[in-house]
Amino acid sequence: MAKQLQQYIPALNWLRNYQSKHLFGDITAGIIVTSLLIPQGMAYALLAGLPPQIGLYASILPAIIYPLLGTSQVLAVGPVAVDSIMVAAAIAKLAPQGSSEYLALAIALAFLVGIIEIGMGVLRMGFLVNFLSTGQKFNGVEESLGIEMKVKDEVTQEIKATTKNAFR
Repeated sequence: MAKQLQQYIPALNWLRNYQSKHLFGDITAGIIVTSLLIPQGMAYALLAGLPPQIGLYASILPAIIYPLLGTSQVLAVGPVAVDSIMVAAAIAKLAPQGSSEYLALAIALAFLVGIIEIGMGVLRMGFLVNFLSTGQKFNGVEESLGIEMKVKDEVTQEIKATTKNAFR
C-alpha cells in the first residue's frame, strides 16, 4: 500500500531523503520564483479577461502542489500566455468579460481541464505526447514566446499609464 501511495505522491519518497543543507537554497529559490510569478500571474489573468487576483491563485497554487504530486524535478508549472488566450477565446462568446458568468465559466473550464488531466495521469496516458511531432512542440513554444513578449510590452504600458494617473 505504501509503495502505491508513493507512486501517486512522489513527495513521500523524496521528503524522507531530504537533506537540511538544501533548505536555505530551496527557500531562496521559492522567494525568487514567487516574486516573479506574482506579476506574471496577474498579467496572464488580465490577458484571459479575468481579475488579477485569479492570476495569483493560478500561479502560486501549482507551485505549491506540483512539488508534492509531480514527478519531474525540472518542470516549470503555472500560467502561460497561450493558456490565457485559449481561455479567453473559449469563453468570450458565452459571457461578457468582467461578468460573474465569465468568471464562473473560467472556473468551470479550469476544473474540467483538471479532471481530464488527473484522469489521463491515473490512466498513465502521458505516452500520447510521443505522437506529437517535435516541430509542433517547439513551434508552440516559439509562438508563445512571441505572444508573451507582446503581452509584457502591453502590460508595462498599462502599468505606466496607471502609475502616471495615480500620482497626479
